[in-house]
Amino acid sequence: MPAPAIEARNLTKFYGKLKAVDDVSFTVENGELFGLLGPNGAGKTTTVLMICGLLKPTSGEVYVKGLNVQRNWDKVRKLIGISFQDTMLYEKLTVEETLMFFARAYGLTYGKAKENTEKMIKIFGLEAKRKILVEKLSGGLKRRLHMAASMVHDPELLLLDEPTLGLDPQARRRIWEVLEQIREYGKSILLTTHYMDEADRLCDRVAIIDHGKIIALDTPSNLKTKYGEGDKLTITVSKNVQAVSENLGKLDFVKRVDINGKEVTIVALGGLKRLGEIVAAIQNAGSSIENLSVVENTLEDVFIALTGRRLRD
Repeated sequence: MPAPAIEARNLTKFYGKLKAVDDVSFTVENGELFGLLGPNGAGKTTTVLMICGLLKPTSGEVYVKGLNVQRNWDKVRKLIGISFQDTMLYEKLTVEETLMFFARAYGLTYGKAKENTEKMIKIFGLEAKRKILVEKLSGGLKRRLHMAASMVHDPELLLLDEPTLGLDPQARRRIWEVLEQIREYGKSILLTTHYMDEADRLCDRVAIIDHGKIIALDTPSNLKTKYGEGDKLTITVSKNVQAVSENLGKLDFVKRVDINGKEVTIVALGGLKRLGEIVAAIQNAGSSIENLSVVENTLEDVFIALTGRRLRD
């Protein structure tokens, strides 16, 4: 059985008396897009720095594809691509020159560097910008170029630290589309973020980290089911409101039912996925749905349930 992409074992990091990372353990499987979700200062970047070998743990170990990072750095660095929050690019090079520079710096032959550069330009949608100087690119394009540069040597594992930080919604969504495309190539990705919607949309599994500790780890769906209050559905029914309310209250996944005139509001775990059972309960009460609105359970709800505060408090 092949070794996992990442195996972090009891990682701890002190800066003086400050414990930035506190006994963190997790595994990233091959081909998985794994998210570290938490507020600024939670320990996400420090964890990534230890995984890629740029920071030595105070205690604990990290393995990449079965290789101990500290003892096998020369081998590990060829397996990973790293993209941090700050884009470290040469402003006077063009997009194409930048990718060729990084490819050659990773030791690729000229022919292979050229081939991989063309591949990255296509994947990251940079065809129209290949001859443009880096200094003339927008923030979103610079971020895409930096990610492309981190992948130009065709690594097995990609480490992305807040890849959409500070970008406008359109640029963020373009990055998301690129990451979804990269995942289709079978790459393993570790993503840090403090954006709930980003983690929910992209990640196969999420580790929520706060004050240096992982406080929950599972798929976004399972986390929302386990810790979130549930989806909130507000339903306007045609008649028999009291009977509808009683029927809905009997469903084991419905946590709360409120009535306001002809409106019945329920909080239900996995409510959207069990809409058929909700409709059946309403019909069995001799009524029908005239209007329906839904507010979905989010990872923000999970974070609040676990910590008692919002992510950005």
